Amino acid sequence: MLDAIEALGAIASDASTLQSMTPETRAQLGEVFAVTGERERAIAIFEGVLAIQPDNVGALRGLA
Repeated sequence: MLDAIEALGAIASDASTLQSMTPETRAQLGEVFAVTGERERAIAIFEGVLAIQPDNVGALRGLA
């Protein structure tokens, strides 16, 4: 499981990979980080999603 979390961290750290994801996928990635205790990273992802799609339900839910 730690390998998977590390791999997701690498994906989230690569701006071009993160930008190529749909807003929904990015919000789901944020949810994974929130559940695994990476709160600051999750917030950054949610805020990035909301910057391009202000009504994204997943990102709004994640920040709530």
